[in-house]
Amino acid sequence: MSAVVTILGATGAFFVFQQNLTHRQIDFLSDYVRERSTNIDRRFNKLSSLQAAAGQELARRIHHLTDADVARLNDDFFPRKPDGTRRSRPDYFDGHATASGRWIYGMGAFLRDADRMTVAEQRVMVAAFSVVSDFGQAAHVDFDNFYFFTPETRLVMFGPDRPDHLKFYRQTAPADLDIRGEEMAQITLPSHDRPGRRAAPICSG
Repeated sequence: MSAVVTILGATGAFFVFQQNLTHRQIDFLSDYVRERSTNIDRRFNKLSSLQAAAGQELARRIHHLTDADVARLNDDFFPRKPDGTRRSRPDYFDGHATASGRWIYGMGAFLRDADRMTVAEQRVMVAAFSVVSDFGQAAHVDFDNFYFFTPETRLVMFGPDRPDHLKFYRQTAPADLDIRGEEMAQITLPSHDRPGRRAAPICSG
């Protein structure tokens, strides 16, 4: 009888211990999920604020660029290539100090059908280059990339940590590259995002 009681007691204690352990694990996982959700929400809210501020600054810079500024900066930021594209200079990825003392790095750009661009389109891309550079550097501690694109496959990107150094866009991408079918372009379409809750053409990740 003593042995039976001992065995039953041990078995009961084991099940009680196992139940308590299970509850502790469930509580731990619940706390983890809540913390993870809070961090994701905080990161998303920060990204939304960053995107909104970048959009406002883009509009401001577009407004203040003269036609002469656009022509000069278009050639500086995006030298024309023999295939009809314009792409960013290598030193804008490697690191470049401008005449005004600004330090630009980690930048890549690809502009398809560059000869067809109007002055207004050039103005947008020139302004976007400076906005993406400035905001990308400022937010680098939280987001490792920041970019702007148009449906015509014209992109400027900040991605200094990318192992490919953005060489595809800067050097090897075909002149007829088309990003309209890519997810990053599709999710910004009104038909796929009617409330406008996802990323606009100024994005990060």
